[in-house]
Amino acid sequence: MKIYARQIEPQFQDSRIFDDDGNGVEYINVWGNKDYQSRTSSVFDRVKECLDAGELAEDIEAITEKSGYSIYSTVTEAINNQLWRDDGKAYGTQQIGMLKQLVLKYSDCHNSEEDQILVDVLSIVTGEEWDYRQIHGCCQSEWNTVYYPVKYWTKESLEAFETMYFNTGSEWIIHEGDTEPTSPEEIDGCSCYCVSWNDEGIKKELAEVAGAENLEDIVLYKYAGSKSVPIYNVA
Repeated sequence: MKIYARQIEPQFQDSRIFDDDGNGVEYINVWGNKDYQSRTSSVFDRVKECLDAGELAEDIEAITEKSGYSIYSTVTEAINNQLWRDDGKAYGTQQIGMLKQLVLKYSDCHNSEEDQILVDVLSIVTGEEWDYRQIHGCCQSEWNTVYYPVKYWTKESLEAFETMYFNTGSEWIIHEGDTEPTSPEEIDGCSCYCVSWNDEGIKKELAEVAGAENLEDIVLYKYAGSKSVPIYNVA
């Protein structure tokens, strides 16, 4: 049985990447370019706000160098109160030492170093390895940065997220009628967003959604452009 799919005009396609109302936000955070939508988790926000505020770095310096005032008597107390572990447990001695160095480094680093320090701190706070990378669209201004726990993401899934975030994939309507359509206009059914760039990849994605066993069963009506028709009134 043939499966028919019609491409939605690119200007009307929508990946709906954030339609989950924030579910799964802990697994990837998007932040950096104010011209594009950000989506961050509570743990990301509190860690970044703590580092950006600089108060913890001041407390650490005051305690270790005895050159200022702090309400905390030890570095461990300061870190556990301002940069607490996500699971609520106390840090080990080695973790406290690492966080101390990272917090101080962040307070006096170049902008280009901030992202690496941030994910290093997040790795300790959450107990999971974090990483970051920039994602890009088609234009130079289309960029943002994603921060994520490594175990949840692969190179392929990050590339798919990048495509959906900048809406550079394609959206298709898969026909659900009982009769075969004789034209693309007759195709009506559910929509499916594809991240592949070639026909074979798109057919594989559509076949998975439609339950088709062979790619030969997928018939694509690809968008090829639009044309205007003049309309006249009799005066």
